[in-house]
Amino acid sequence: AGAEVWHCEVGEACDAQGHCTSLCTSHAWVGCHQGDTWWIDSCNVAEVMKSSCGGLGCQDATCLAAPPTGLRINEVLYDTLGDDREAFVELIGPGGASLDGFVLQGINGNGGWTYNVLELSGTMPADGVFVIMQPSATAAWLAQADLQHDAANYQNGPDSVQLLYGGVVKDALAYGDFSDGSIAAGEGNPAVDVPPERSLSRDASGSDTDDNASDFADQQPSPGTR
Repeated sequence: AGAEVWHCEVGEACDAQGHCTSLCTSHAWVGCHQGDTWWIDSCNVAEVMKSSCGGLGCQDATCLAAPPTGLRINEVLYDTLGDDREAFVELIGPGGASLDGFVLQGINGNGGWTYNVLELSGTMPADGVFVIMQPSATAAWLAQADLQHDAANYQNGPDSVQLLYGGVVKDALAYGDFSDGSIAAGEGNPAVDVPPERSLSRDASGSDTDDNASDFADQQPSPGTR
């Protein structure tokens, strides 16, 4: 008589020692949410973030596998005479590497908004060069294209082109003059803004020092060739 009685919360029970313990004894994976993997307890009491997919990102409710190494942007032609009918983006990487989960996108220097988002799929050609080109290009250039898509036409600088995997930026090129406060979303210092009919390209070995100004130079366009 006169003993103090404690009541357990909803979803809890009193054990033999008089302690309140959770009735939820297991957890179930419920897939990906906003790039992370989540679990929810068996009583649906709380949703708790469990893992961030090891930084690899998430697609179709599944954590992505580790991406192939060495896949990067190699050459970009963004300005041609007239209405930009031959713009292209060239990627390089290991031959046969999967492109699933990779996305190309532009970042507008004026405001930093995203545009021309292109989801990639398939595999890298045996020669390790993958060209995405506007369908309006000449027949000779289209013969070098592995994928034809209007999204290959990115804006004149200052702008940026990014290569992402599972929502994580793996490579990026910023080009043009950002001194007016425009937003650069590349690597290191931005590359120069080249004149029409000229491309920005890495050297023949695809050197990558994570500095766009050092890695990309004004070149004669050469789609399909390092």
